Amino acid sequence: MIAVLAENIALLRDVAFLLAIAINIMVLISYEYESPNDTQPTNTKTESSITALGTVVIILSCIIVSYNLLKTAPLLIAKAWVGAK
Repeated sequence: MIAVLAENIALLRDVAFLLAIAINIMVLISYEYESPNDTQPTNTKTESSITALGTVVIILSCIIVSYNLLKTAPLLIAKAWVGAK
């Protein structure tokens, strides 16, 4: 599992970036001015789509950050260990 993630981390970064752009475009397209007296409901399909895509972006970001921490943490610890002696 980790080997598959390591091989595809650049792809995960690109997918997360493109999903973030898609979310921003959806927000810009679906933006509607609502006055305080407006009782019309907002577009629930758009809201649910943005929520779902946002959840996927959060999961991908957590995977990417975890990968980078697992990759660099041992090096930083070793460097600090040598520096402490």
